[in-house]
Amino acid sequence: MLSENLKRIRKDNNLSQEQLAEKLGVSRQSVSKWENGEAYPEMDKVLQLCKMFNLNIDELLNQDVKEINESKQSRINIDKYVGDFLDFITKTINLFSSMKFKDIVKCLIEQAIIGLIIFSLLSIIGLVGSNFLHSVLFFIPHEIYYDVYNIFSGLYSLFAFIVGLCIMLHIFKIRYLDYFVIEEKEEVTEEKKEDIKEEVKEEKKVFERKKEKIIIRDPKDSKNGFISLLAKGILYMVKFFVLLFGISFSASLVGFVVAFVLSFAIAKSGLVFIGILLLLLGCIFINLVILNLIYNFLRSIKSKTKVMMFVFTSSLILFGVGVGLTCLGILNFEYINEKNNPNYIETTETIKMSDNYYIEHMYNVEFIESSNDDLKLVFVHPDFYSVECIISYDTIWFNNYDVDGIKIINRVIDDFNDRKIMEYGYFKVKVYTNKENINKLKENRYNEYHRYDD
Repeated sequence: MLSENLKRIRKDNNLSQEQLAEKLGVSRQSVSKWENGEAYPEMDKVLQLCKMFNLNIDELLNQDVKEINESKQSRINIDKYVGDFLDFITKTINLFSSMKFKDIVKCLIEQAIIGLIIFSLLSIIGLVGSNFLHSVLFFIPHEIYYDVYNIFSGLYSLFAFIVGLCIMLHIFKIRYLDYFVIEEKEEVTEEKKEDIKEEVKEEKKVFERKKEKIIIRDPKDSKNGFISLLAKGILYMVKFFVLLFGISFSASLVGFVVAFVLSFAIAKSGLVFIGILLLLLGCIFINLVILNLIYNFLRSIKSKTKVMMFVFTSSLILFGVGVGLTCLGILNFEYINEKNNPNYIETTETIKMSDNYYIEHMYNVEFIESSNDDLKLVFVHPDFYSVECIISYDTIWFNNYDVDGIKIINRVIDDFNDRKIMEYGYFKVKVYTNKENINKLKENRYNEYHRYDD
């Protein structure tokens, strides 16, 4: 065991046989014989080896040095971690006890903001991970889904808490414990006392050490710099969202300008036309004011408050007058529903009844009892599109198609100029069949609707 231990500790300490022999005061051949088991060192050399490598005789001669070193290293690491933790607490207490109250408040606010940012980031990651986990676990049996999901969620919560806490403590360490240092004043000796005595003419036998105080390494880079940097980051984030807000207002400005131009197509509508013009002008100027404020905010330019307030107030007045005139003009309009609309037409389609059929959307369907064994469908709809019946499996759908957009626009403009408001997109389905079929269609629809209630 001695030969193996001697060889291992020599190599672990990066020593050659010559170097070890020189330290022990023997020849290299002696060390070589000890490592090969051909000879044993004298007791004084054994004691010297034990002292040199921090071992006792039993460990060197009878135990595995590798295991001993690993065990010692493990104890050293644990002691180091505990020592570091206690040192962290001690430094933190000393730091806060030496700081002014306002500096403590600033520190706590800074840590709260950092914690909020870390919490938000980890929450976003957790939300994304939750959706991914849901898609992965979607195929496992329902009975164990929630158990597995809760286990993963708990593990992530624990992981996020530990990571977040470590990040906050590390930032606190490098921002404060490492950034601030303790300045200790040198103790004044008796020799220096005589020099000082001549200058200040004070007789004291011992000069007390001045109290420790917190100073910073670089006065030009104080802790307020981090808060300023954090504030800049928040400001840039706010500016980014304001920019997105401004893009939406730019799009609305384009829309209002287009609507303003198109509004001249209903010039014959009287007060409604004038009201819509003023309303749109008000919206355009309000958009311009908001966009100007956004531009000045993004460029950090001071806005002309009085001018902006005058334009904004005038725009609101224009908008209000426009709404009022539009409402007055609408009172002179005639409302025409689908029954009296001359542009509505009827088309007919017949389908063979099945016991499993049900109609998906019932809100625009009217059942009319007749002697028909099949389903006679009558579609009432505007003349600028067509309606068809679609059967998918056992579901009956009604769909409009071949919509003529140009015809719709012209119809709306003509009706507006004639001071008429009509039903344009509505269509109705009349179902003519016998009472048994009507009950069957309603029953199938009810069963399908409540299919997953249990």
